[in-house]
Amino acid sequence: MPIPLYLDTARLGPFNKKAQATHASFLRLVGDVPAAPAIIPFLKEGARAWHDQESIAESELCSWRGIQSLETALARPFGNSSHARMYLASRSTALIRLGIEQLFKSCRRCLTIDLSWPSYLLDLKHIANRRGSEIVTAPISHAILHDQVNVPDVCDLIYRKYSENRCDGLFLPIVDHLGVRIPVAPIVDTLRRRGCEVRFVLLDAAQAYAHVPMEEDVAVADLVVAGTHKWLESYFPLGVALSPNAATCRALDATIANARQHSQLDDALLTFMGQLKGNDCPRSETVNLGPIFSAFGAISDTRPSIAGSLHNRLANAELVSKLATSTGWSPIRPQSDFRSGILLLQPPQNWICSQSRIAIEHRFLEESVYVTVYDSGLVRLAMPSNRLTNCEVDRLCRVFSMPQTQPPSPFNVIHEAFPTYELDYLPAS
Repeated sequence: MPIPLYLDTARLGPFNKKAQATHASFLRLVGDVPAAPAIIPFLKEGARAWHDQESIAESELCSWRGIQSLETALARPFGNSSHARMYLASRSTALIRLGIEQLFKSCRRCLTIDLSWPSYLLDLKHIANRRGSEIVTAPISHAILHDQVNVPDVCDLIYRKYSENRCDGLFLPIVDHLGVRIPVAPIVDTLRRRGCEVRFVLLDAAQAYAHVPMEEDVAVADLVVAGTHKWLESYFPLGVALSPNAATCRALDATIANARQHSQLDDALLTFMGQLKGNDCPRSETVNLGPIFSAFGAISDTRPSIAGSLHNRLANAELVSKLATSTGWSPIRPQSDFRSGILLLQPPQNWICSQSRIAIEHRFLEESVYVTVYDSGLVRLAMPSNRLTNCEVDRLCRVFSMPQTQPPSPFNVIHEAFPTYELDYLPAS
């Protein structure tokens, strides 16, 4: 059996080796005395505050410097972090919902796009309805993925939709779940230069964090929300959010306090982080601290720069795209400014007609290649940060051209139903 080629990072990243070791070290540390009195000083001040220095001297925890140091490190992938405020939570969903609450405190009508994550769109609609606000959706997916428009075209399209509907806020992904890189900074700049009021910008960086440079996008945002379990490779979900300006931080803190007061905040870690910082918070329920230390291990690992990794991912995507095209597959690729390390491939039409999603996925699994396959047959591959080896390229060639085999039973296949919009039946181009 060959070494697995994991190209499913867009769903759940691989478990970084240092993240594994650091998480295991923390479990050993608290294994005998889970609620040791020294755990709070250890979280606040770092390894030097632990009562038994010998037990951590040779472990990955010896470089632990406390929560504040971790927040500083986790802010780096956002780029613009010198005067920013970080928030940590058990789930990024909790931070997105708080951001949406804050957005509709500032805005009457929010513009989003049809490439936003579907479950976040549901949250956006629910909170907008409760607050008597409105949502306007700009349909840009077909224009980007099939009409091959450029960045100025998308900015113009969004400007027209924004101004015609008198919007005053934005909710956008930096990279959507299909790998489209949204030109956030140019969009916001276009709106403001043309006289539009932009009161609040909320960004979803779930697919962008530790994947693409974000500094220019973060600079125009009020709140940016991500998670560490995908491209940072911490495996265990940890929600992270960054607010780059003080006014938004004060308003968000008030929103968090109000949500706690009305029992609308269901995230124990976010409350616990407030307690550690001395905020006036009620005692939280029991908190799982493991994801903090897997994230610490992942962010502490030596790795290429985000820009350098993206360069390799794009080169891999170009290579795989050419291989797939030569065997009858159809890459769905926008213009270069919209590309990320995620590649979409449409199988040959006779495959889609004659084979189920499970059968297509099985063709990859026979070569130990792990990808996401949608119900329509569309395949999403998240390119690795290192260049593909000749052996890995050969395996992909066999996947694209191998004869049909009997698929496995469906019980061991993870079902992924998104995307839910028109891309499922648009022709590849």
